[in-house]
Amino acid sequence: MKVRDEDAARRLTTRLDAKVVRVGGNILALEVPPAPHTDLSSLPEVDWVEEDMVFRAASRPNDPDFPLQWNLTRIGVPEAWERTRGEPSVVVAVVDSGIAYRDGDGFLRAPDLAEALFVPGYDFVHGDPFPDDDHGHGTLMASIIASGFNNRFRGAGIAPRVALMPVKVLDSTGKGYASWVASGILYAADHGAQVICLGVASPRHSETVAEAVRYAYQRGCILVAAAGNEGSEPGYPGGMACPADEEEYVLAVGATDMRDARAHYSNYGSGLDVVAPGGDLTRDDDRDGRMDGVPQETYRLPGNPQSGFILYWGEGTSLAAAQVAAICALLASLHPKL
Repeated sequence: MKVRDEDAARRLTTRLDAKVVRVGGNILALEVPPAPHTDLSSLPEVDWVEEDMVFRAASRPNDPDFPLQWNLTRIGVPEAWERTRGEPSVVVAVVDSGIAYRDGDGFLRAPDLAEALFVPGYDFVHGDPFPDDDHGHGTLMASIIASGFNNRFRGAGIAPRVALMPVKVLDSTGKGYASWVASGILYAADHGAQVICLGVASPRHSETVAEAVRYAYQRGCILVAAAGNEGSEPGYPGGMACPADEEEYVLAVGATDMRDARAHYSNYGSGLDVVAPGGDLTRDDDRDGRMDGVPQETYRLPGNPQSGFILYWGEGTSLAAAQVAAICALLASLHPKL
């Protein structure tokens, strides 16, 4: 509380028989008994009063590569972890090249996704219920969202307690047809995804994908899409690649670098909704001898699931989109009706 002057402080502490700690100036901390007592704020000696609330150190996981994840501290994720790390009831669909979610049929589960919760997904490339990642991009996106937290291994995910839905729409070369992407969005919307992460982009507008985006939006999904990596070449609606060009139906995400400036490759324009760290492998702004990519786990060699897993340094608006999707999942965990 803050009191008027020294005399007021003496009178007040005598009257309340309270233990007093002087914080500084006329601000005092009083230890008052739990029994009912006079409303302190109504006393003439008092300017204002508040409860002595608890502060904590922001969460810092023991994952050894967390100190390298500059992007997470830049956007305040450790502070968000004080509120939530996500809830299993929130499902994030990663509509991408699949996820390294299982051991079997020549595929390995990503080590830092060992504790991640998965719900059934689908492979629209091969037409089966096994959305394995044979490229690596989808695993990178999933790792950003839900890598293990405090498991003494590699880096940390932003929302490690949410459920992941792997939806494969890109093949081993990282390419996929509009019909696959649209089918993946529709599947996610119809199978309980609250958040749909779209790290896919095309310089040409697809009405097929647009229809799927609108359908998912009407089903109550939050759709997060990469703005694209062409530097806003002329002709893009609002500067955004598809499906980020779907205006109010999606959150279109651009990328920033370590300076908090637009990454040189990031599309921008009137269609942009938000930006997040996407990294820049042409710069070393912190002068640590390493290019300023965004670090997270995926395959050692893109397109080769047998090559093993590493902390991969990537760049792109898709990585920025994965961070925004994860943050949306945290918000949905705190406010399910949002």
